[in-house]
Amino acid sequence: MPQKTATPVKQEQFDCKYINSHTPTATTLKGQIIILGNAYGVMPYQNPLANEFANAGYESHWFPLRGQEEMPGEFSISNGRQDLANAVKFAKSSSSIPEKPLTILAHCATSLITIEYLLSQNSTPVKSVIFYGLLAQPQRLRKKAELRLEKAGVRSALSDDDWNYPTADKLVELNNRQIPMLFCYAEDPINRRRSTSSELQEITGLLPLSSLHPLEQSYDFNNDNVPTAVSKYLDWLDHI
Repeated sequence: MPQKTATPVKQEQFDCKYINSHTPTATTLKGQIIILGNAYGVMPYQNPLANEFANAGYESHWFPLRGQEEMPGEFSISNGRQDLANAVKFAKSSSSIPEKPLTILAHCATSLITIEYLLSQNSTPVKSVIFYGLLAQPQRLRKKAELRLEKAGVRSALSDDDWNYPTADKLVELNNRQIPMLFCYAEDPINRRRSTSSELQEITGLLPLSSLHPLEQSYDFNNDNVPTAVSKYLDWLDHI
């Protein structure tokens, strides 16, 4: 009898129709920025961040990743890396200012996705990265995070390797890419679980092109704190 072969499982792909784009409203056009949320889906701060950057002259883009919100598929670091690659291509191909520099602003778990994206690219239009609440040791948050992912309706496919992601080692691998990086953190309980100030000081000490800036207040659950944070981000971008 002829041997039966398994039917390939269809892999849902990232759909660019879910990308939200904001046109710059400032007279001086400075660049483009992709604003990533975290593992739990589109976050309340993404739209306000995009508005602030648009007002400062940046084309701004934000979106869910696969497995989040209405986006088909499953959420994982590998899938997120591919989603980000597609979003970067979309941002550049649809831009009215494609010659301007592109920045990624990543929060929490999407910091790991951003690192993996950069490591996977021989060349990239991304010229700078801002990390908010970097996950220094993802395993530390796993128990609570898995419950929250389920509650948020995220179709998670995070593996043991994802939860044990060697953040510092992976960042050091990026040293030869010559990409300036800004690490921001707030001294509140949720952000201290993501990374402590001492962990971030140790990490930035290994990255010659990195800067470390504390934020007086986080904006995870308070959009009123977004403008102050963006002013720090813009100041850094203006000086790199």
